Amino acid sequence: MKYLKYGVILIIVLCMATQGVCEEKFKWVRIRFLGTGIGVGGQKDSWDHSLDFDLEFLQQLEKNSTVKPEFKVNIASLEKLEEITKYPILFMHAETEARFNDAEVKNMREYCLSGGVIWADDCVLLGKGDYFFKSFVRVIENKVFPGKKMQLLPPEHEIFHCHFDMPKGLPFCQGVPHGAWGLHDDKGRLMVIAMGTDLHCGWSFKDLWFGEKRTQEAHQMGINIVIYALTH
Repeated sequence: MKYLKYGVILIIVLCMATQGVCEEKFKWVRIRFLGTGIGVGGQKDSWDHSLDFDLEFLQQLEKNSTVKPEFKVNIASLEKLEEITKYPILFMHAETEARFNDAEVKNMREYCLSGGVIWADDCVLLGKGDYFFKSFVRVIENKVFPGKKMQLLPPEHEIFHCHFDMPKGLPFCQGVPHGAWGLHDDKGRLMVIAMGTDLHCGWSFKDLWFGEKRTQEAHQMGINIVIYALTH
């Protein structure tokens, strides 16, 4: 099973090389997990904030690349390895700290080592907190890959240039400008990427919370992450 999903990635890469002639669709997934705090409005924090923004992103992905996405937000649980390995990228989004049980931690590690990319984006509590970003980094460093450290990705990293050229690195939408942090495997492939600047909330052209330029940059950064994951 370890190399099972490489075939999926290879098919998508071939589709890109042939300008999307292939009918295979890129499948997007939002990961369901337990929130542990109270988010904006006094409601319990959730993993499923603004799923319609994901669909806006998929529209921009199709418009601005050769990737042909399926216009659906799939939902998957980290507790089911056979479920998450269907997808080349696992997207997580929340405001407050999240807890992961032993099975979820084990499956995150196996998923990454099998060729997948985990992408965690902080929803930013009250426009300024970075609780999800910090807690996620701790989980990766202390439980998923103990002994390894996530590192700030410099502006020259390939992920900022693999499709759109982003010379300043990660665009800022709101929150704490930590930049993008990543963890690589022994061969230099990025397995985990975490950010605290709410890229996801920058995807809405309908709400346009951060202005048209930042919204466009947020989409471009997301597209770069997808392209990177599909070609590595």
